[in-house]
Amino acid sequence: RLEYNITIAAFVLISLIFPAVVGLKLIENDEKMTEEIKRLYEEDYLTKLYNRRKIHELIENEIRRSRRYNSAFAVILIDIDDFKIINDTFGHNTGDKTLVRFSSTLSHTIRESDIAGRWGGEEFLIICPQTTAEGASSLAEKLRSNIENYGIDIIGNITASFGVAAIKHGDNVN
Repeated sequence: RLEYNITIAAFVLISLIFPAVVGLKLIENDEKMTEEIKRLYEEDYLTKLYNRRKIHELIENEIRRSRRYNSAFAVILIDIDDFKIINDTFGHNTGDKTLVRFSSTLSHTIRESDIAGRWGGEEFLIICPQTTAEGASSLAEKLRSNIENYGIDIIGNITASFGVAAIKHGDNVN
């Protein structure tokens, strides 16, 4: 009788614990997969910066914040000069390496509050919250200098063109 009760108790205990442990593991895996899917949805695969879709969303958020709190923000649009020549002369693998190094330079130069993203091809965009056009222009000049002074393997130094825009009343993401 004691063996029977112990066997039943063990079976009930295993019947309750095993599904709970497996269920928790499945939930943990599902959360990790959801995070990975979100990251892949928002991140440019090559540069690991935000992609255009995510940058667009973040600009819309900044516009709403700016309207609500009457605060400044600016964006910097960057285009690598003569990028087609890099691809045509040195190949697309070198072009990809250039984009990765360029992105790294951006990430290490911008402020912690700024947000960098790949806008498309060789174009990048920096969102500068709580920043005037003058502040964004200053950051753009710092970026320009860092990019120009940082050589990239076999192609040497590169340059980039910059555009700065600050939010004005009535502006939208376009």
